[in-house]
Amino acid sequence: MATETVVDIAAYQDAVVAQIQATFPDFVTVAFDREETDRDELEGADLPAILLDLSEFENEGVEDRGTGQLSMRGRLEARVIVGYRTTRAKTAARTAAGALAAWLRLRRFTGANVWTEPAQVIGAYRDDFAPGCDRYVVWRVEWTQVLQLGQDIWACEFDGTMPSNPTYSFAPDIGKGNEGAYQPVMPPGVPAP
Repeated sequence: MATETVVDIAAYQDAVVAQIQATFPDFVTVAFDREETDRDELEGADLPAILLDLSEFENEGVEDRGTGQLSMRGRLEARVIVGYRTTRAKTAARTAAGALAAWLRLRRFTGANVWTEPAQVIGAYRDDFAPGCDRYVVWRVEWTQVLQLGQDIWACEFDGTMPSNPTYSFAPDIGKGNEGAYQPVMPPGVPAP
């Protein structure tokens, strides 16, 4: 299994969960892949909940953005789950789904080994068929998000940092032994990005 991805899928999922939990603290359970770790059905103490799934990657169609990485559009689903005994459960579920969709619009998730383009919300729908959720009111929010997968050619292979002081020279005065011929790309006094 490749582990050299600059966008670590687990780190991306953790960033999504953390930001949703911080923004929507009333949700008791916010999790990806819950069925893999807890095969029990949701209980009253788990509700309300947002269960997340990254269901597919599709090629974004951009050959190379200058990083050597592969641009893939991930398709995500968030199931907003409210107990049917909640007061006005249908209204509560659709309100929460609408709030989540509005919050997701153009949202980026960044951090260590995570960089995304803005989220594109597809829609929010009542989900009458969600296996294991027939005792709840469920709405599904779908969005896509482009992630850069693979090793960034600009990151140092030893510690992952980006070059900070690029220089240039012209042939034949290039390579080892010609370090003195190299000039800084940035003018003196201008900090590197």
